[in-house]
Amino acid sequence: MIETSSVEVHLPTPMLHQIPILESQARFKTVACGRRWGKTALGLMAVLDGHGGGIGAIDGGNIYWVTSNYKLANRVIWPHLKRATAGAWEEKSEIDHCVTLPGGGMVTVRSADNPDSLRGDGLNGLVVDEAAFQDEYLWTDVLRPALADRQGWAIFISTPNGKNWFHDLFERGGKADGWESWQRPTSDNPLIVPEELESARHDLGPRSYRQEYEAEFMDTQGAEWPGDWFGEDLWFETWPAAESITLRTVGVDSSMGKRADKGDYSAIVFLARDRNGTLWVDANIERRPITKVISDGIDEARRWQRETGGVLNGFGVESDVFQALVAAEFVRQSQAKSIALPVYEILTEGVDKVVRCRRLTPYLSRGNFRFRNTPGMQLLVRQAREFPVGEYDDGIDALEMALRLAIEIHLGK
Repeated sequence: MIETSSVEVHLPTPMLHQIPILESQARFKTVACGRRWGKTALGLMAVLDGHGGGIGAIDGGNIYWVTSNYKLANRVIWPHLKRATAGAWEEKSEIDHCVTLPGGGMVTVRSADNPDSLRGDGLNGLVVDEAAFQDEYLWTDVLRPALADRQGWAIFISTPNGKNWFHDLFERGGKADGWESWQRPTSDNPLIVPEELESARHDLGPRSYRQEYEAEFMDTQGAEWPGDWFGEDLWFETWPAAESITLRTVGVDSSMGKRADKGDYSAIVFLARDRNGTLWVDANIERRPITKVISDGIDEARRWQRETGGVLNGFGVESDVFQALVAAEFVRQSQAKSIALPVYEILTEGVDKVVRCRRLTPYLSRGNFRFRNTPGMQLLVRQAREFPVGEYDDGIDALEMALRLAIEIHLGK
């Protein structure tokens, strides 16, 4: 129990394995932990009492506790919050899943079923529960901006789910200012007896046990390409010398209309082939309207030509009915801007995407690709690690088009 002159809340006593996380002064914390490790208890302590990196609701903060779906919010997180603050709140809303404490501090339990519904509030802090099972869009486009004006904190707590965006956040710990990460197994929790862990190991098998109970980031099951094909040695910062580059192509996947909820990503991918056969790749991947896909595509083509010291040999756009109109608009707008874009329409309709994208396999297996260290390229590689079972594949689609176009041009077709 914690008491102040105006608030009395009932919190669990931190267990030894939770204390270093609560005491850390990092603003952003990523906790990869096994099942039954104590995620809910850690979240409850952080949202109410704060932690080393920021204030909680007891001190007047406006805090969100974000879960992956409404069922988890309503049946698990909200009841824990109500029990901890029973008799302490000034206001409580069952509809909004929100408690307001004396002094104005608030905790609101929100689900990520509709990420855009979380826009609006300025936040002092937030806990993202089971972050690995939510969409990166929730963080980059919705929640991160909400922390800006108050310099709020964030704790991401989750069991791993392959090497997705949560893994990328985890990798920032110790590398980026203000970030710290922990990877903790279920066995940290003294309430879980060894016999239960052995039983789980037997029932789940080694791979699932390592992910679910030891919090290891495993390659995505069903992925087309092994995770070790995307090692750190493939990343680059500076383009090779202009005179060494023999081909430059771009592939564009506008991805309009594929998702009814908030739209898919669109991908603009640049590929440069050097005299040794190495393929240097950069990408711009965002959610954006078709008008911005076209303007960004032209701008990026101009930038990549300038940075690599040469002109494009091909600019590829899908050739189904809708995309043919997009290709024509690229031609029209590039001419209006006095930029020469050699636009090609590329056939994708009627060809199985997995089969088509296997064109990348020999180049990946031989280590022919080099990936520029940019946010768009990092997202493309994350899509590649999860292809074809991941939710998004727009970057892979555009890379395949850029590669196919380069091969056709190289062969004189």
